[in-house]
Amino acid sequence: MRLKTTLLTKSLAAALGFALFVPLQAAAQNASAREQVLGHWLTDDGALIIEVTACEEGSELLCGFIRALPGAGRDPALAKYASELCGLPLLSNLSYNENKKRWDGGEIFDPESEQLYDVHIQAKKKNLFVRAYDGRERMGETYKWPIVPASTLGCDNLGGRAG
Repeated sequence: MRLKTTLLTKSLAAALGFALFVPLQAAAQNASAREQVLGHWLTDDGALIIEVTACEEGSELLCGFIRALPGAGRDPALAKYASELCGLPLLSNLSYNENKKRWDGGEIFDPESEQLYDVHIQAKKKNLFVRAYDGRERMGETYKWPIVPASTLGCDNLGGRAG
């Protein structure tokens, strides 16, 4: 009887340890995935620097705000609207999808067309891959945004609103 009790105790301890380990491991993976996408990213056209951060303090959802307009120097239309664009949320309400290992379920705003599109993002090798689509992911377009340091010529120095 003692052997069965010892085996049962060990099995229970192993099962409980596994049950506690899996959520902790998932939380660590989510934190790691979050750290990979947080930061400043230069849009593929070089016009904007987007900061990916929590949508609100303490939120698990991620958003992306316009923090600098390096393209304003060569695009008079962009420079003209700098104060309206600074701080504008470009990405919104992204949540981590553990199964697909990416941030999805959010939207991206296209300032040119003033349209919202579905979006998912994933960081790989110092690049943020942004997939924008309208309902059908297969019909979308993927953009590659390189990571950049926080700009000293950002929106705060343009007199724009801070987001």
